[in-house]
Amino acid sequence: MELLAFFIKDHFLFNQCEYFNFGGAFTFEFLYSNNKLEINKSENPKHISNFFGNQITNISAIVGNNGVGKSSIMRILNQEPNHQIISIYWDGQSLFLRNQSEIQISTQFEYQKYNDENKFYPLYYSSHIDYNLKTFHSPINQSNLIDDSIEDYYYNSILRQVFFLNQKGQYLQKTFQNLPFYENLTIKVNQIDKDEFLGSDFYKNATIGKSIREQLKMLWNHYSVSNEQGIHGDFRFISNFQVFVLSLLVSDDTFAQTNSNGYSVSFQDVLNKERFEDKLEFFLKKRLDNIDGALYQTLEEKVGVKFKNVDALIEKIKGYKISQIAGGFDFGQLKKHMVLTIQRYSKIFELYNFINKNADRTFIFEKPNEIRISVKQDTTANFLQTFIQLYQDVHEAFQYIQFEFRIFNITPEKRLSTGEQSLLNFYSAIYSFVRKGENHLRKYNQYLLLLDEPETGYHAVWKKKFIKSITEILPELFIELSQRPTIQIIFSTHDALTLSDIPNDNITYLQKLENSTVKVFKIDEQGRPLRSFGANITDLLADSFFVEDGLVGDFAREKINHAIKWINYLDLFQEITNIKNTRKNLNDQLNPKEYNVKINLYKNLENELGDFGREDYKKILNIVDEPILRTKMQSMFENTFPESAKEENIKNEIIRLASQINQDVEFKRKDK
Repeated sequence: MELLAFFIKDHFLFNQCEYFNFGGAFTFEFLYSNNKLEINKSENPKHISNFFGNQITNISAIVGNNGVGKSSIMRILNQEPNHQIISIYWDGQSLFLRNQSEIQISTQFEYQKYNDENKFYPLYYSSHIDYNLKTFHSPINQSNLIDDSIEDYYYNSILRQVFFLNQKGQYLQKTFQNLPFYENLTIKVNQIDKDEFLGSDFYKNATIGKSIREQLKMLWNHYSVSNEQGIHGDFRFISNFQVFVLSLLVSDDTFAQTNSNGYSVSFQDVLNKERFEDKLEFFLKKRLDNIDGALYQTLEEKVGVKFKNVDALIEKIKGYKISQIAGGFDFGQLKKHMVLTIQRYSKIFELYNFINKNADRTFIFEKPNEIRISVKQDTTANFLQTFIQLYQDVHEAFQYIQFEFRIFNITPEKRLSTGEQSLLNFYSAIYSFVRKGENHLRKYNQYLLLLDEPETGYHAVWKKKFIKSITEILPELFIELSQRPTIQIIFSTHDALTLSDIPNDNITYLQKLENSTVKVFKIDEQGRPLRSFGANITDLLADSFFVEDGLVGDFAREKINHAIKWINYLDLFQEITNIKNTRKNLNDQLNPKEYNVKINLYKNLENELGDFGREDYKKILNIVDEPILRTKMQSMFENTFPESAKEENIKNEIIRLASQINQDVEFKRKDK
C-alpha cells in the first residue's frame, strides 16, 4: 500500500484548500467548490516501479525555506486529529480512497473504500529533542524516547545503539565504512530508588501489591540493603546484578486468580537457597506453581523444573491438552504465560552464567561495582557480541512486566560526534521498535516513515549516502517483523545532496509568500524547480531551496562588497580630484547637483570604510576562491593601481626565471 496523494480543506498554512502528490504511479488534481470535490487522475509517465527496491514502495521529499510548515505537514500525515483530509492509496492493483471529511466526492476513476484491513501505520521521526515534538504520537521519535531524565535518555540511547550495532551493524558499515563501533565498554548495574517500586498505589492498596511489597522488603533485607535508598548498595557488580534482577522479578510476581493456583513454594524458600542460580530456579518454580499448580506438578514430576530442561518444559506445556479450566479461564493464555515466564528466567540464567564464568578470565574489574569489556583484550573475537546478545535477550524478555527498568548502564569509551550519534539514533530507534515484541503497532502490513530532517548533523559525504543507505538498511530492519511489511518514506530536508537522489516528481516544493501563507507548487507549474535527480548541487541550492541573493554566504558577500566599495571609493576620489583640478568652469564640466551627489557618496563611503586600505583589499582578494569573481576583483585592482600591477608582474617573472636555475629570490622592501 502506498500513499499517492492527499487533499486538505482547511489549514492555517494555506489561504485555500490544498493538495499534494508524492510521485507514485498516478497523479491527481483536486477541484473543490461548495463542499464538493472533483478528483481527476492521470498516469505519471516518469514513474518507475520498484525504483527504490521491492520492500520500499516510494521515497518522497518535502522541501522549502525555514518556517514554511514542513513539520506541520508531517503532523497531518501522521494522522493527527482535527484535520479534514482525503487520501488516495495504491496497492499495485487497485486505488483506495479515504475520506476523513464531510465533503462530497466525485471521480472519473474506480476506487475501493479504505478500511482497517488496508490501514498502514505512520511512524514520525525527528532527531531534534524538542518538547513540542512530544505531541507527535510516534514510538520512534527521539523526543518521545525521553522518560524521566537526560541521564536515562543517554543510557537508553547507548543501549539501543549497542543492540543495533551488534545485530545489524554490518549493513550500516557497508555504506558508512568509517563508522566507529563500540569496542570498549564500562558497565554498571542501574540504580533505582526504592520509592519507584514502593510508591505506587498498587503496592499500598491492592492485596497482591501489599504481598509484593513485603517480598521486596524481605529481598532487600536478605541482601543487607534495607537501609539503602536504592535497591542495591552499589558495592559489588555481581551482588548488585542479583538484587536488581530479583527485584524486577518480584515486582512481576502477579497472576490471574483461578481455581488452580498453587502455593507450594514460598518466597522464603527462594531466599533460603545459597547460590543465585538456585534462587532463580526456585523462583521459577514458585511462578509456575502460582500460575497453575496442577500443570506445575506435572512439569516437576514428568520433566523437572530446571534450566537444563527448558526446551522439554516448553514442549510439554505446548502439548498439554486442557484448553479451559473452571471459572471460564482460557487455559491457552495461561500456558502462553508459563512459556514466556520460563523463557524470561532462562535468559536471565544464561546471562548471569556467562558473566560469572568469565569474571576472572575476561572481564576487567577496575572497580568492584563495574566491569569493563575490551574487545582488544578478550580471548575470543566474538566475546562482546555474545555478551550484548545475551543482554539483549534479557532486556527484551523484561518487556511489559510491571516495571521496565534498564538493568545495565553502559558507557562507551568512544565519544561519538553529533553526526555519528544522529545516524545511530535514527537506525537504532527503528530497530528497537521492530524488536519490541508482540504489540498491535507491530502488526501492520504497511508503514509510512515520516522523517523530519533525518540527516541533520551529517557530514556532506554521509548526506550523499543517506538515501542509498535507507534503501539498503531499512528493509533489513523491518524484516524482523514476521509479516514482512512494505515501507513508504516521506522526508523533509534542507540539503541539496540528499535531494539529488530523488526524482523531481517525488518532491513537494513549498514557498512562504509575503502574506505569510504557503504556496504548494504543482507539477509543471511555473516557478517550480525543474531539476533534482542527479542534478548539479549548485542548481539544486539555487532553485529547490529558494535561496535569494546567490549562493555566496552572507558574511563572505559582505566582506567582498566592502572591498569592492573601497575600489569604487578610490575611483570616485580620483574623479572628484580631476574635477577640482580642471581650469574649466564647473558648470561646463559637471552639473553642480550631480557633483554634490558624488561628494555626498564619497563622504558616506569614507565613513563606512574607515581605515580599510590596499593591503586589506589584497588579503580579501587572496582568499576569494570563486575564479570569475577573483579575476574581476584582480582586474579592478589593476585598473586602479596600474603601477602596482606592473611591479607585481615583474616580480612574478623574476621568481619564474629564478626557479628555472633552482634559485630562491628575496625582495627587499623599499624605504618610504
